[in-house]
Amino acid sequence: LGSLPNDSTEPDIGSRARLLDPAINYLQWYPAEADVSNRPGWFYHPDEKPKTAAQLMDLYEKSVGRNASLLLNVPPAPDGRIADEDVASLTAFGAGLRRVY
Repeated sequence: LGSLPNDSTEPDIGSRARLLDPAINYLQWYPAEADVSNRPGWFYHPDEKPKTAAQLMDLYEKSVGRNASLLLNVPPAPDGRIADEDVASLTAFGAGLRRVY
């Protein structure tokens, strides 16, 4: 007791009333996580295109740049490999990150 929240599944993890409760001595911090897929869905579909390097940079700046962890899903193709289109997009994204940061 004495911390806020005790469990991130509690219904009230930070209302004003809870924050001002005299029994609360300190807050617990939970890191933010941005879970996104490199493709429109979570699984590979040959008719869908991966995000461009510019879209990935935008995601990076709006997640990592705002103090969240970016968890980027890259679904494998049916052969178990990452599709060439995805590799090209991710490679350009990596180059852009190195160039900017």
